[in-house]
Amino acid sequence: MTKQAPKSSLKPAEEASVGNMGDINKLNEEKKDQKPALVIEASNLNLVMKYTGLDKQSAIDLIEKNNGDIKASLKSFVLE
Repeated sequence: MTKQAPKSSLKPAEEASVGNMGDINKLNEEKKDQKPALVIEASNLNLVMKYTGLDKQSAIDLIEKNNGDIKASLKSFVLE
């Protein structure tokens, strides 16, 4: 009786890394379609809501329209 080497289900390192790189590239493509998250501090949101009389979602939309600049958001509301 001869001993047989156990068969491994592992892929060679080159094939495995190519698959992982493909997954990483796919995720990067998906992230590219998403716009970056804009962090709005609660205090800034409250200021915009207080001085404009807008509801929460409208105030968020106004701030996002001005790229997070609170001063510009208030100015644009007054000038509209």
